[in-house]
Amino acid sequence: MLKYIFSLIFLYFFIGFTLFFLQRKIVFNVSGTPNKPSKYGLKDVKEIKIQTSDGIQLLSWFKKPINNKPLLIYFHGNSYDIGERAYRIERYIKDGWGVLLVSWRGFSGNEGKPSENNLYLDALASLNWIKNNTNLKYEEIVLYGESLGCSVAIEVGLKYKFKSIILEAPFTSLYNIAKKRYII
Repeated sequence: MLKYIFSLIFLYFFIGFTLFFLQRKIVFNVSGTPNKPSKYGLKDVKEIKIQTSDGIQLLSWFKKPINNKPLLIYFHGNSYDIGERAYRIERYIKDGWGVLLVSWRGFSGNEGKPSENNLYLDALASLNWIKNNTNLKYEEIVLYGESLGCSVAIEVGLKYKFKSIILEAPFTSLYNIAKKRYII
């Protein structure tokens, strides 16, 4: 009997340590490298590189707004490269909106490892890129967060005043996601 109790205790700690050391891989399902924007039907969208404060170059896609339309900054969700989100920004581009489709470190072939703090750094680098490369003001920007990107849109939205913030499929907490995903 004592043998089974020690085996269960060992198994419990082994699973706990494994989950602890693999938590980043479990939380962030990094993606592959996308094709060029034109392969997704986005003819006027340019590939750009956004420099983060810690030296990572982020592949992102950008299209300037026309006719005083707003700029949509799209923070994608987990498990996607930016090419897989191209269909989501087409309608905004067709309506004259500008779009910055941000790709996180570790996603879309970018270097670096994603973490909560690093996603915030990536988002702030995107805002700095807009500030340094366009004449747009934050009040002309709509933040769009999808799933994982919702938390980033909210965090950035608390720091500055934007035209609006759109949240698609936000999550309440990482605990609730893990509970739903891994516990029966």
